[in-house]
Amino acid sequence: MYKAFTEHIHVDRFRAFAHVFPSMEDELDIIRFLSPSNGGTVLATAFGDAVSRPFQIELYVKFPESNEPQLFNIIVGPAP
Repeated sequence: MYKAFTEHIHVDRFRAFAHVFPSMEDELDIIRFLSPSNGGTVLATAFGDAVSRPFQIELYVKFPESNEPQLFNIIVGPAP
């Protein structure tokens, strides 16, 4: 996270989770909470091999100044 694209923001006040929607019918949806990295400037989680590409992610981020989480839609395409 960056403040106006100029400096890192520590993410310890942010909360986030990701809901993954696989494109394969035999794979289950995945929900993961994101955690701060060791440096505290990145929120991250791992999906491992639980889902194969392509898939869609609904990322919900609760910013410190907001009462409700903001939704970000991400599409992860097929492996190169």
